[in-house]
Amino acid sequence: TAFQPSADSWMMNVIKPAFVLLVAFLCVTVFSQSGDYLQSPGSDLLNALARGEISEAEFCGALEQHSGIFVGGKLCLSSIPDGAFIAEKWLASLPAGTTVERNPIVLVPGLGGSALQLKLHHKEKLPHWYCTKKINWFLAWLHLDELLPGVSDCFANNMQMSFNPASGVFSNAEGVETRPADFGGIKGVDYLDRAAGIPVPLTGYYATIIKALEKTGYTVGVDLYGAPYDWRVHTASLDSNVDSDGTTWMAKVKDLIATAHKNTGKKVNLVTHSMGGPTMLYFLNHNPEFAREHVANFVPIAAPWMGAAKAIVALLYGDNFGIAVGSLNLVSPLKFREIIRTYGGATYMTPDAALYGNQTFVTYEGVEYQAHQIGALLRKIGAPSTADIWDATQGELNALQRPDVPTYCLYGTGVPTEIAYVYTNTDMNKRPDAVDSNRGDGTVPLESLRVCQAWQKDGGAPVAIREFDERDHVGILKDDGVIMEILKICTTQATPK
Repeated sequence: TAFQPSADSWMMNVIKPAFVLLVAFLCVTVFSQSGDYLQSPGSDLLNALARGEISEAEFCGALEQHSGIFVGGKLCLSSIPDGAFIAEKWLASLPAGTTVERNPIVLVPGLGGSALQLKLHHKEKLPHWYCTKKINWFLAWLHLDELLPGVSDCFANNMQMSFNPASGVFSNAEGVETRPADFGGIKGVDYLDRAAGIPVPLTGYYATIIKALEKTGYTVGVDLYGAPYDWRVHTASLDSNVDSDGTTWMAKVKDLIATAHKNTGKKVNLVTHSMGGPTMLYFLNHNPEFAREHVANFVPIAAPWMGAAKAIVALLYGDNFGIAVGSLNLVSPLKFREIIRTYGGATYMTPDAALYGNQTFVTYEGVEYQAHQIGALLRKIGAPSTADIWDATQGELNALQRPDVPTYCLYGTGVPTEIAYVYTNTDMNKRPDAVDSNRGDGTVPLESLRVCQAWQKDGGAPVAIREFDERDHVGILKDDGVIMEILKICTTQATPK
């Protein structure tokens, strides 16, 4: 919940100046590794703060309202819930004398939930003269100074991808290498940005859950690990695209799980969020014997098993990554539409026709487009390359099979969720009207979240479902009840006889 002090609160005199200074720090003098921000024009956001046109509450509220399919939609300066306090509360609720045995955990993030580092090699094709041509590994996503006006052109140029329809291979931009930050550790999934090595509070992701786990006794590198990945590509590419070290991300995850099992002598819990759910279900489906030997529980949180309509609007209009304050966008959705359209991770998350059938998702020029017609719509509006990517990623969600390990599906409900869009004219540079909603988690519709229910009827490994009323797609990662459920699932509690 966003911190909203009353106007006469004595805390306002302390918090408001600190807030303005922090945002100014982030927007103007963030410790940038690329240096591109030095050429940035003044930030509308900073000017709005200086003029007193926006408040802390408006800042946080606008971020909530502008959430897209990327996890940046919930960035907010509001204090991150104290995970240690949540753990203490859970431990205090156990019967006296209970001992808690920790079983190892691997955290897998969702779309946009992995910090990404880039390395530039003598880049030639640059949008501005001041864009960096050569630099060793630096944090690009989600380094907030990379999103400033002017600099964002350099960022977009570095982050775009290309796709070869014949081979099905995604490639980075010319002269760019990419890797997830701190694979195996937690610095690629706890906070998405750091300034001079210090986590930036706005970008907290798994931070609350990690603090709760650490308070319970978990230790990074012993029984707690993170598995960030390049979320720009779809899941199958993570199993086929070979990194510079000659291995795939899926191979690295397999080694990480085996290491966690070996270090502790206990099977591993896979805790995922959003697109991380289908990503790890793909892994489980393709490594069934390994999974039965090494995986204790699969815990997908807010998983879009059959996609979400917001992925469509991200391809059509763009996504501002949630970096907005009222009507002020620090990131233009239209500017980033072009790079989003190069991402298999975005097309992969569009609704799967096997679940939605004849449901209309977009009405454009009076024509209704269903889930299986999104490629045709993309071609009609002049995005044939994106349509090729869409073609290559369709059917992958539906091809996933129920997991063959104990599974706990955790997700929120009761939040208005966009499910269809209508263009009242042919202007593709305006966001279409959302004309329908259901009670999903604000990003993923309820039907997609509840695919787990069908697994309960199929036999095999047990599947449990926990629904949390009025928990949104990313806020669920900071919820007391959800975190306590994770602690319960991933530990073994024994009471004295």
